[in-house]
Amino acid sequence: MDPLIDLALLLFGAKLGGVLFSKLKQPSVIGELIAGLVLGPSLLALVKPSNLVSVVSDLGLLFLILLVSLSIDWKSLERGAEKYVWIEITRAIVTLGIVYAIGSMFAWDIYMFLVVGFIVVLSSTAIVSRTLADMKRMDSVEGQSLMGLEVIDEIAAIVIVALMANVMAGATITFQPIVTTILVVIGLFVVMSRVGFRLVNRITASIQKYGIEEALLGFTLLLAFILGSITENLKLASMLGVFLAGMILSRSVQHPVITRKVKEVGESFFIPVFFASVGLSINIFLAADQAMFIVWLTAGIIALKLASSMATLKLFRYTHDQSLKISSGFVTLSEMTIVIAALAVSKLSPVVYISIIASFLVINTLSPFIMNMAFSERRGFLRRM
Repeated sequence: MDPLIDLALLLFGAKLGGVLFSKLKQPSVIGELIAGLVLGPSLLALVKPSNLVSVVSDLGLLFLILLVSLSIDWKSLERGAEKYVWIEITRAIVTLGIVYAIGSMFAWDIYMFLVVGFIVVLSSTAIVSRTLADMKRMDSVEGQSLMGLEVIDEIAAIVIVALMANVMAGATITFQPIVTTILVVIGLFVVMSRVGFRLVNRITASIQKYGIEEALLGFTLLLAFILGSITENLKLASMLGVFLAGMILSRSVQHPVITRKVKEVGESFFIPVFFASVGLSINIFLAADQAMFIVWLTAGIIALKLASSMATLKLFRYTHDQSLKISSGFVTLSEMTIVIAALAVSKLSPVVYISIIASFLVINTLSPFIMNMAFSERRGFLRRM
């Protein structure tokens, strides 16, 4: 089939799947992944991977990163940032320590450890915020703490993905380059938030002042791709520069307009194609053969996320009830799980790759129910944890 028709069919399937799952009050990303799986080689074989799909998918990832950055409430983050940062650092250390102990028992290599460790640490802000809103618990003490922690989690996700991109590109895995990368990232954040913001705010204000609002999207993408090119030349991933662009633009007066335009273009075309293209790489028959392993992996990830999060929150003097409610939000798997798995696909066995994607689908389908149970006054077995 012609690559253009393949792309159009993949987009149609992704949008259809996304809308269907949204109506079922489930994350649209699950429907988009399943659409790629159904249309791909392992089932209907109507769409084949191609260079065109790959290019659009790569752009979809950049749009996703930009939209995440634009969606972060950076002003709210500043108020409780120090506390939330220390909680997230502690939770990451506890989680990675447990994953390392498990990996040592099964003789995992460094790539397996990094992939499993990072996907267990990260969670989905989109699912958490939607579930809290549905439960009308967004303004609760636990809801506010959870959302503050999720913002830090989103920032960590971008840095982790940038590090993973470098590692998978062949960078040496040693302590020094990782520390250097983190310091460069911090430096970029400080410079861009102080200097870049003023310059960008003047340009966006001028664009709106002279009535050429339609040019805002073009300027946004220009800024994102320029910064992406700069970070790539600094031996960092281009997505880090795109994230920095979103951070700068989120503080401009034109932020609502910019976010709306990026969301319209990204979610109507590029982002659904990215997630659907991941579905194309899934072999459904291999997943069926590994059903029991997937069940155990899913149960293990949920248990590990709950245990490490509750232990960390209790260290910071949250009550048992508060710890349980907040920890239920960390059960979700971040959308960056798909990105991390896609980056590491050449280093993972097909069984592990398929199992991670399958666990992502199952856990994010179950997570709203787990959160509802945790926030409910009648929690059954969860009360006794």
